[in-house]
Amino acid sequence: MMSENTDIFSKVLGTKKLNYFAEISYSFYIMQSFCSNFLSCFLPDIKQPYSTIAYLMLNFGMAVIVHEIFERGISSFLKKCVILMLNFEIKQLRLIANNYI
Repeated sequence: MMSENTDIFSKVLGTKKLNYFAEISYSFYIMQSFCSNFLSCFLPDIKQPYSTIAYLMLNFGMAVIVHEIFERGISSFLKKCVILMLNFEIKQLRLIANNYI
C-alpha cells in the first residue's frame, strides 16, 4: 500500500526531534528578521563563520521560545475559550428548548 510508510526516509522523518523542528519552523521563519537585526546592531564586528553560528543559535533559541510561549500557550488558551463558549451556548439552547417544551 502507498500509506504504510515503512521505508528508511519515513522512519527518519517521523522521529520526534525532526517532528519538533517541523513544529517550530514557522517560529523560526518569523524570528529571522529579528535575529538578523539584533546581531547586526549588537555584534557588528563579528566575522564569519561565527556570525552564522551565532545567528543560527539565536534564531533557534528564539524560535523555541516563541513556539512554546505563544503558539502553544495561545492555542491552548483559545481551545479553552472555545470550549467555554460552546458549553455556554449549549446551556442557553437547553434553557430555550425547555421554555418551548
